[in-house]
Amino acid sequence: MNSALRETNRVTKLKGWVVFSVPTMDLNDTYGDKSHSWHMSLKEWLDLFKNYFEVLARVFIKFMKFVDGKTCNTFILLKKES
Repeated sequence: MNSALRETNRVTKLKGWVVFSVPTMDLNDTYGDKSHSWHMSLKEWLDLFKNYFEVLARVFIKFMKFVDGKTCNTFILLKKES
């Protein structure tokens, strides 16, 4: 995951925005879903993203959307500051 975030940061323009959609263990049984490579809580996702981007607007973090009737994804808005 770190290499993917490093590359995302590298190709994002300064002051550019990135939106990630992640399922979190707080809301889902991600271990039961074999399509997910990483199984983390929202706090763990945010801590990881903060290593590469500024996390913006908490309202985006709390916005949830049911995508398949079972999984609830969290949308996280990030901004490249440096």
